[in-house]
Amino acid sequence: AAAAAAAQAAAAARAAAAVAARAHTVNVWTTGFQDQVNACRGGVDMTARYGMRIVGEHWSCGGSSFPTYAGAIVRFTGLDAGTYRVIGIVATLDAYTAHTSQVPHNYAMLYQTCRGGDSHYTEFVALEPIG
Repeated sequence: AAAAAAAQAAAAARAAAAVAARAHTVNVWTTGFQDQVNACRGGVDMTARYGMRIVGEHWSCGGSSFPTYAGAIVRFTGLDAGTYRVIGIVATLDAYTAHTSQVPHNYAMLYQTCRGGDSHYTEFVALEPIG
């Protein structure tokens, strides 16, 4: 029984390592909002602004490579360390006319970027924790 448990633990560890190896990684370097996103140093925890966990990046500084398809694996390092599975794009809002109340608040975490660098197309990708 002990050998079977050890083998199962080893298999689980290999599976977790395989997931981590193919995960898209974002380093969340600070909290803040637009000024910090504009610094283009990685992800920015914008929780204080939105009242829920949201990490944002500029399109040209990482947002364009963030996976939006359901099932993709994302690993955050730094402030919001954890591994997540992408649910998909759950909102596209115009940053010039939308209000924070229009951002979906029923997800564990969202990732925000402006498609093509255009704030008229601010995308929110829903994420669910795994592991």
